[in-house]
Amino acid sequence: MRKIFTPAGKMLGLGMLLCTLFVSNTARAIDWVEMSVPDEYEQSGYNFSFYFKVTPTSSGTLVISSKGTPGLIQYTDETAETEVAELGYVYGDGESKFSVTVTANETYYFKLVSYESDWTLSLSMVAENTAPTLTWQYPGEDEGYKLDINYYGYIAFKFDMDVTFDKVTLAAPDADDLSVEVTPYFVASTGYYNVTTKYILKDWLSYGLIEAGDKVTLTIEGLAAAGDGTKYNGDGTLVLEFVAPSVPTEVVGGDQDEDGNSLIAWPKTFYSWWDEGDTDGIVNIEFTQELLPMDNENQTACGTLGYGDKEDENGNYYQEDITDLISIDGKVLTVDFTGKDRTRLTMLPNAADEYDQVLVIVHLIRDIYGEYCYSSGSGSVASYQMFIPYEDIGGDPSEESTGIKAVTAAETATDVYYNVAGQRVATPTKGLYINGGKKVVVK
Repeated sequence: MRKIFTPAGKMLGLGMLLCTLFVSNTARAIDWVEMSVPDEYEQSGYNFSFYFKVTPTSSGTLVISSKGTPGLIQYTDETAETEVAELGYVYGDGESKFSVTVTANETYYFKLVSYESDWTLSLSMVAENTAPTLTWQYPGEDEGYKLDINYYGYIAFKFDMDVTFDKVTLAAPDADDLSVEVTPYFVASTGYYNVTTKYILKDWLSYGLIEAGDKVTLTIEGLAAAGDGTKYNGDGTLVLEFVAPSVPTEVVGGDQDEDGNSLIAWPKTFYSWWDEGDTDGIVNIEFTQELLPMDNENQTACGTLGYGDKEDENGNYYQEDITDLISIDGKVLTVDFTGKDRTRLTMLPNAADEYDQVLVIVHLIRDIYGEYCYSSGSGSVASYQMFIPYEDIGGDPSEESTGIKAVTAAETATDVYYNVAGQRVATPTKGLYINGGKKVVVK
């Protein structure tokens, strides 16, 4: 292994000089390091841009592995003026692996970009006519191959090289050949492919097209090595088999409509104060099956209430843990917001601005079987949330220091009321008003 030491201070000074002067590749000579296959290189000290070239003696897939470096750029020639399309890579165990299809005796030019002080680089060759190998899948043996629509809600798989494929199909072969074509997406940071199955399986289960325990397959057709096109298993077909989950516990009537709007009966306005027991400040969410009670050690239901979309002068957001406000009775989960002051000054006393909404989140709710409940949001786990318009009507009206008296709408019919802006209000609704020189809260 070749080992190079670069004094950190010297290279940092050079890096700042280059950034300052905006020196282009064409304005200076590039010192290309000649590498062979296989070969290794180790860098000690900073070297932000390492240019190297390689002329493989055989055709196939050149694998460039690096540790401690974020990126690799390929150029068309030694001028380094034109970049080749972005290189695909696989990341794992702290190492990035880039695969490039190469032809024997042709020269290829690369720049390794690193902001680390130490890194290693190694080159190897995958011979032609090498088929891809499946190295990982989820769910796998550890999960009993049971699909999940309440937590992750996807199928994932990974190969030992860059691949291509023509078609991917999710199917339930025992249910009249029920199938649908799906589109995997590549997660560059991890090197695996994801297929979202959450919504497809939810529909199949809800309409009774499949049952818990049925076989579900993911078929990848035209699967081949990206380098030389060698097909997987000879015919290019990979079939992954899984087990269907049970029908999930969900909110009665659904938690969202087709446009993503919440169907849960959250308060239309979140007031800074509700009298204890005021039904307007209590949210009831009914589920299709019973839930684990809150005192069960396996129940993970929790919640937060947030106020403010910016930090106050002390660098804080207001975030209240509302887990203690949650209770469960059979199929109904209740959140009771009543009997607590949540004025702006109480929540964010040093905030420079006033905010007009709160964010309420209740999540990680488990049903009687210990499974997470279903929620419609992508990537959410038994999570139900809502931005609710906020109105500060003062705190506890029973506190003498506030000078606020609570009245009902019926008691105001013949009186003269003004809002906090000094405007006369003919028929006051809920909120804070001035009546007879005193502040009152209309409930």
